Amino acid sequence: MVLILNHHDLEDYKPLCNQDRQFHDKVIHEIATLIGPKHASIFASPRYQEAKVFWCVDGQQIYPWKNLSTAQQKETLTFIHSVLNDIALIINQYPKTLLFQYINRYYLFPSLNNIYVVDGVPVITSWGYAGATDYCDPLLLVHNNRKLWRILTYFPWLTSLLSLSFGLCAAVIWHGLHHNNKTCYKDYPCNKDVKAALDTEKQSDDLKRHRDQLLNQFAGLKKQCQIPVVPPIAPQVLPDNTSVPDLPQMPELSVPLPQTIPKFSPPSKQADIKPPPVEKPKKKVDLPKSEWDKKNISMLAGCWHLTTRMDLVEMPSRRNTPVTNWSVCFDKGGLGTQTITKSDGKTCNGQVKAYFKGNQMVIEQPQNCKGGFFLLQGTQACTRINDYEARCVYTDNRHMLKERTGIFKR
Repeated sequence: MVLILNHHDLEDYKPLCNQDRQFHDKVIHEIATLIGPKHASIFASPRYQEAKVFWCVDGQQIYPWKNLSTAQQKETLTFIHSVLNDIALIINQYPKTLLFQYINRYYLFPSLNNIYVVDGVPVITSWGYAGATDYCDPLLLVHNNRKLWRILTYFPWLTSLLSLSFGLCAAVIWHGLHHNNKTCYKDYPCNKDVKAALDTEKQSDDLKRHRDQLLNQFAGLKKQCQIPVVPPIAPQVLPDNTSVPDLPQMPELSVPLPQTIPKFSPPSKQADIKPPPVEKPKKKVDLPKSEWDKKNISMLAGCWHLTTRMDLVEMPSRRNTPVTNWSVCFDKGGLGTQTITKSDGKTCNGQVKAYFKGNQMVIEQPQNCKGGFFLLQGTQACTRINDYEARCVYTDNRHMLKERTGIFKR
């Protein structure tokens, strides 16, 4: 379920980063991609409506900052401090990202009242904005000795230069202690040459082993495929006095012929009898126009399925995910249930109700579809295409997402 934590006018706070309205979504996407979705979950997503900003997040239970105890507030700040440190350490390796350009300003917010706890996880709203006179830095609230770290964050090359200097000094000191007045004139082969020689020897052994296997297979095939020598068959010679016995003579058979041949009359022609015509059964249709015009809701009884491609927007990342199955089942009164399955395997279920409004059939969703994900509460306006299909346009009641169109059939 999408929750609205708070909202404010654009003129109430001063932006500390890029004023592009896509800036916050791009930063959340970079954190989720380069570091992980759990780190990105502490930042609420902004939704703009004219001159106002609504800060939203997926969840169930909300606890404002003022309702937390002192121990809970301290634990919340410590959690945010740990997440921001992880982001800073990793994002320094990606200097071309948008987050790197605003590494010291993107997480600032006007006051501690902009912190909420949603389902046990801290969430920051109005981040990237400052109040009229000041802003809140969670890193300074946890540790006061962060000045050196912030300087090194502003100048990442300074950290590398200091590390290189300390490494060179340690190498010079170690060389002076262990190699003073010691000279070795022995020439050893380089590691590359030794490795190449070992690889060549290994390849030679492999070739010899493979040759031996082929020779053994060839010897076995020679034994299997050898054709045995068959001696020729000697011809048999018959004696000259051999005579073939004569066949016995068959007696002659006489069959008396009839004196007269009976005459047969051809059968009389019967009248052609035509079979009675067979009426073809009428093909049953799912959405007859006559019943649609009568607004008979009982013709929807049964299950209907989505037959065209449709994408749903996942909040708060606003990522499009294809729908692999969307089935809606009704009884004769227009009440029913729906099941939606996305390509990532997540499924949600919910109640629906159908009724006619003018020439359109409306499928109303009384509550959010719940399960592996949440579909915002909304309605589908369906128009009859033919006797079997209807085109439905889905619109959420908050009008936060674009309309989605799909074709359903039984």
